[in-house]
Amino acid sequence: MLLVDGRLSFEGLQQRLVTSPAKARTRAAELPAAYVAFDLLAIAGVELRTQPWILRRARREELAKG
Repeated sequence: MLLVDGRLSFEGLQQRLVTSPAKARTRAAELPAAYVAFDLLAIAGVELRTQPWILRRARREELAKG
């Protein structure tokens, strides 16, 4: 997730897609981003979409601790 002026910015996210490590570090400093997971659909090759949401959420929270 990348916010610009408090709104999600796909354009800002695209600007972070660079080819060199030096440019990537510069862009990351200029345009900080975060990853937000709302659901967990599979883990380690195990399909989770058939499991209840509360169980998927518990697994997601366990993964986030690490």
